[in-house]
Amino acid sequence: MKVSNLEPNSKVINLVVEIESLEEPTITPTEQKVQEGIVSDDTGQVKISLWNEHVGVFKTGDKISMSSG
Repeated sequence: MKVSNLEPNSKVINLVVEIESLEEPTITPTEQKVQEGIVSDDTGQVKISLWNEHVGVFKTGDKISMSSG
C-alpha cells in the first residue's frame, strides 16, 4: 500500500514511510503524550499522530512501517 491509496478514515493500512518532520510533543488535558508529524513515500505525504509510548522514539529521516489490525 502507498500513501496515495489512503482514504479518509482508512481502517486497514500497511505502509512503509519516511518521517519528514516531527513537532514537539505535547500533553493532553487527560495526561496523554502526543506528537504530530508528516510522513511520506514516493506517492505523497500524510499527517500522523504518535501517542504515548511512541512519542520521542522516532526522528526525522527514520523509515518506519505502519500497520493496523
